Amino acid sequence: TSYTGIADDSMSGDTTLAFTNTAKKTLKVSKAILGDFADPTKEFAFTLKLTKEDAAGGDASQLYLVCDNVENVLNPDSTDGIYNIALKGGEDVTFTLPHDTKYTLTEADYAAYVTTLKVDGANAAAADVQQKLLKENKDIAFLNTAKVTELIVGKNVRNQENTGLGTGNENKEFAFTVTFTKNGGFIPEEIAGLNRLVGNTSTDTVNSTSAVYQFNLKHGETKQFYPLPYDVDYKIEEVDYTAHGYVKVDDVTGNLTDNKTPFEDKGNTGIFTASDTK
Repeated sequence: TSYTGIADDSMSGDTTLAFTNTAKKTLKVSKAILGDFADPTKEFAFTLKLTKEDAAGGDASQLYLVCDNVENVLNPDSTDGIYNIALKGGEDVTFTLPHDTKYTLTEADYAAYVTTLKVDGANAAAADVQQKLLKENKDIAFLNTAKVTELIVGKNVRNQENTGLGTGNENKEFAFTVTFTKNGGFIPEEIAGLNRLVGNTSTDTVNSTSAVYQFNLKHGETKQFYPLPYDVDYKIEEVDYTAHGYVKVDDVTGNLTDNKTPFEDKGNTGIFTASDTK
């Protein structure tokens, strides 16, 4: 704040001129990612709305944007105080703003991630960065943890009356193939080269580069696939055993979006096929 005036001989006694300088404040926004399937190349979108109250109490467009890493601001020449920000994991941007600037910071929704927020190192909620006045330097950190899913394939065998096992069926092995794809394409890059079959045995065939798994199951046995990406498609095929006296089981397809975040109870999708004796 500055004051101007004219000092002349008409002033009597001592004259004191008071100057008040209000330092600008910084607003830092950072992005971190976590999880087996977190994409380091993915840009996360934010919207930052800035306003400054004028002397009459209204919102005035009197802001001049000063920030580092300006390349992460998609529209640094904004004239309405609304800025679009894109940050990858490990990136940040810092705005230098007038004291008492009002800010609202919003991140876009990402179904494959769970978002947590900290303000100045303390856990916070989305409301804690909405319509707030910048009175002190602020450090706002967003953490996006990639969701994981799990698939369990099981085998049940029953007799024609569905009252229990047929004679000798307890020890018969049934052959399965499970294939994972994503977005109608071939193998998701997140799975390629990794074995997602938990506790596989010497009789299991794992083609991890194409996410195709072949294995055998007896009655009551299961195979577990974990961890898998959010929104991955699966197809479960069982060999046709009609020549051995069993009713053929249709292929099972689906999409894995029922999930929990890592290090918590995992959401399971169980597919239990049944071969009926004739």
